[in-house]
Parts: sequence; structure tokens; C-alpha cells
Amino acid sequence: MNRISILSLVFVACTLIFGCNKDKVNSELGIKDNQTSVGFGKAGGLQSINVECLTTWTASVPDAASSWLSCSPLSSEGNDKVSIGVMPYNGGTAPRTGVVNIQAQDGTVIPVNVTQFHADPSVGTIPKVPTGGGNAQVTVTSPATWSVVTSSLPDWISTQNQTQTGITLAVKANTGFPRNANITFALNEFPNITFSAKVEQDADALLLSAGDDLAAILQDPGNSGKIIVLPGGSVWEVNATLLMSCKALMTDPAATQKATLKMTGNAKLFRFPDNVDVDGYRFENLKLVGGTYFIQNSNVDPNVEKIIRVDAITFENCEISNFIYGFISFSRGAASPADPRTDKSIGTVTLNNCIMKDMSNNKDGGPTFACNNDAGSGGIDNMVITRSTFQNLGHNFINALFHGNKNSVKTIRIELCTFYDFLKDPQGPNGVTNADRYFIDGNNNTELKITLKNTIFGYTPVQSSLRSHHRLLAANREADYLTLEGNYRTSDQYSSVANNYNLFDYNLGGTGMARLNAANPDFGRDITSDILWTNPANGNFSFKWVDFPGWNKAGDPRWWK
Repeated sequence: MNRISILSLVFVACTLIFGCNKDKVNSELGIKDNQTSVGFGKAGGLQSINVECLTTWTASVPDAASSWLSCSPLSSEGNDKVSIGVMPYNGGTAPRTGVVNIQAQDGTVIPVNVTQFHADPSVGTIPKVPTGGGNAQVTVTSPATWSVVTSSLPDWISTQNQTQTGITLAVKANTGFPRNANITFALNEFPNITFSAKVEQDADALLLSAGDDLAAILQDPGNSGKIIVLPGGSVWEVNATLLMSCKALMTDPAATQKATLKMTGNAKLFRFPDNVDVDGYRFENLKLVGGTYFIQNSNVDPNVEKIIRVDAITFENCEISNFIYGFISFSRGAASPADPRTDKSIGTVTLNNCIMKDMSNNKDGGPTFACNNDAGSGGIDNMVITRSTFQNLGHNFINALFHGNKNSVKTIRIELCTFYDFLKDPQGPNGVTNADRYFIDGNNNTELKITLKNTIFGYTPVQSSLRSHHRLLAANREADYLTLEGNYRTSDQYSSVANNYNLFDYNLGGTGMARLNAANPDFGRDITSDILWTNPANGNFSFKWVDFPGWNKAGDPRWWK
């Protein structure tokens, strides 16, 4: 064989070997998220998978499953969806399986396995959980292994002791309204197949209606620990001082208007019962209208054992107005300061998401919060005031004094609040100013620590000294008693320039309390309350000054919109 013939044979062989594959391409066939198995319940239905391919492809169901399993479209190109349909499964005693084959132009095949269960998973009836909490046993019947979808668990339910046939739900005690939650379960292999169980928990709630005797209900010892619920928009007058037994007073959460409690004459909503030792009292979504005080516990006979211990008093989403002398006046025993029989102690007083206005505007008015105006033992450990607005307040805001043998308050935290037209000097009939005013008066209190964060202090009358008591800021106090962060003062928030211990000027450092005036190089002009806010005199504190650096960061968040 000559050389030319040999070369010819080599050429022909190469052509045969490589030429026959000249049209073969890499399809890169795949199923998005690698979804190569799908599951269906007894009722069947439709599900979709996403095919990803660089070429044309087909979808098909083998004859063995075609009576109950189908797919569409049967062919397509590139990326597309395939719908998988399954008929209802009646009379079966075990799961049935089939396959949908996705085949690309290059012959690559990806099988998508389909499983349909003969029975749907279910849960048994769950008894209502009592107010005090406890364990709820859930019986589960399922054709496959399952788990709880943890994202469906509220913070008052946790899980214990799961088996294939059930699980224990641990439910916390309920301190609010009756509540419920739908707990979701899913099959492990097919998380699209879910089932749920409803958990309900009681609460000691009593819904009043027009004509009910509110005073009698609040004081009834039989209602101790109950939540009293008032219809939305209702108005209730309180014309006597009450000894409150219930633990909470709220507007019906389904209502669109707040219920109103209106104190008349010298009435207070309540004094604490003698020798009370409770977790706390809560007031939510109410209009509270004065009256003299909302809560007052003043001097007691030191020869009679009267001990008060309350863990917390909470005001949530309340509108508070027109209390002549103040909102809370919490005093001690008048005689022997060390006598434990006169001990009165509150753990934490909290105001959140509240509006307070037109308070203590009387010549005999007192602080908005008087934590200890008399000798004695005990006190309010903590005050937490957040996300709230205060307008037209006379007298001091908080008295946190040392009296008798006790520092009356240990910590005060004020955060994301708005103050306007406060610390006024109410005048008597002869025009005599009552006294100096202090935002927080901590006379001789050696434990008090104050935190002010992201709060705006607006207009105050010129005559107000607005100084912190010199004992509060005395040089012998520890350096970290006062924390300031992200606060602002408008240029018409006046202070005594003669007092070096002014709460808002003393040792500020950095931007803890920025003054919005011309002396501040960041602004270069005076920013009054009317420039900062839309209409503060009429209670609209929406921001008007577009360059305000605290926009959506400082003040009551209700005004950020």
C-alpha cells in the first residue's frame, strides 16, 4: 500500500470517528434547586418544577403511572416550568410512586420521582391550655416522618419529647388576653405537605358592658388577678378612690377606639390594697383623664402594718391628660422611716407608646411622677419611659429624692421621647410662682443613674430654671451616673445660664445633647420648636425641618412618618 493510500485511510477514519458527533452539544440539563422529588397528599393536585437547559428537551411519564400521573408541557426549549399533575388517591393502603423523565437533546435524562400518600397527616384535638400554662399533648398520625416548622412557634410555646406519633407543646403562663396559635408541621422529605394544630390558652379576662359597676368590679377580691376589658369608645367615670384588685385594665383589643376612664373630683383610680404583694398592674390602650392623681399612696399609720410590694406597673398605648396634681404619687410612711410595716416598693414603672399632656398645671400641683415625697423605706427601683410624647406639663417631671433612709429611685431611662412646653411654673391667684422646676430632682440620691437617649426637648417657658438639683450632679457622684446619647434641644428650650449644674449643659461631651441653635457650627441658626415640628402647640410633632439630623432617629417614633 502506497503512502497516499495510507493517508487516505487515516482521513476516512477520522471523519468516521469525529464527523458523526459534529452535532452533539452539551445541554447542561438541570432542575432548579435540585428538586428531583415531589410529594402529594391524598387529594392530589398540581406542582411545578423549573427545568434549566441550553437545548430542547422533553417531559414524559412512563405508562405504568400514566393513569394517575401527568405532566405538561411535553416538550420545550431552554428554561421553563413543568407542571406535574396527580389524581386523587382513594382506597389505597400504601403510598404510590411514579416518575417524570426530563430528557435533553443530548440524551441526558433526569428522573423526577413522584410520591403520593394514601392518607393525609393529621393531629388530634388539643384541650385548651389554662391561664397558668402547662403542657399540651399533640397526637400525630402521619404516613411519613415529620417535624415542627419552628417559624410557626410563638415565643410562648416550645416543643418537647417528639416521637413519630406525637409531641409535647410547653405553654407559658398567660398574663394577657386569651390567645391562640396555629402550629405548623411538615413532612421531612416533602416539606410542601403541611398540617397544623391550633393551640388555645385561657386568660382571666372579664369583658364589661354598659351598666356594669366598674368600681365594684375593680375592687372585688374575687377578681384578683383578672384582666378587666372595657368596650371600645366607652366612657367610665370614677368618683371615689378605689382599692384595685384586678391585675390589668384594657380596651377590647378588637375595638378601634380607646375606652375612657374619667376621674372626677378628688377621686383616684386606685390605691394599693393593704399588704399587697403582686407581680404587677397593667393599663393598656386607654384614655386616662384626671382628676387629681391616677395613683396615689400617701402616708400611712406607722402603727398599722401596711406593706406594699409590686413588681411592675405598666402603661402601654395610653393617652393621659388633665391630672391636676400629678400622675403617680408614691410616698412612704410618715413616722418611723425604718419601720418595715410601712415599706412600699415598686420594681419598675414603665410608660411605652403613650401621650401625656396638660398635667400639674395648678399652683398646688406636684411632679408628674413623685417617687418619694415623704419619709419612709422602699421606693421605685426603675423608671422606663419610651416612645412617648409629653406636652404642657407643670412642675418637675420626676422627683427621685432621698427621703428618710432610702434612695427613692435607682435608675431612670428615657428613650425615643418628645417633650414640649414642660417644666412650667404654675402661679397662684396672686401671681406668685410656686417654686423652681427640675426635669429630674434627685436631691441627695446617691444611687440614681440616668439614661437619656434619642429624645428631643422642645420649648420651655423662659422663667423655668430647668436645672437638675445640684445634689444630683454633685462632684462626689461617680462619673457614669448620666448617659446621654443622640438627644436634641431646640433653641427655645430655655435653661438657667447661671447654674453650672444644668442637666442638659453639664459635662455633655460629644453629641449626647446637641443644641439646635446658631452657636452650634453644625446648624448656624436657631432652630425653634416651630421650625422643627409641623404644629407643636396643637400636638403635631411631625418633622417639618428637612435637614434635622435626628429624622427617624430621635423623638417619639409615632411622628416619624
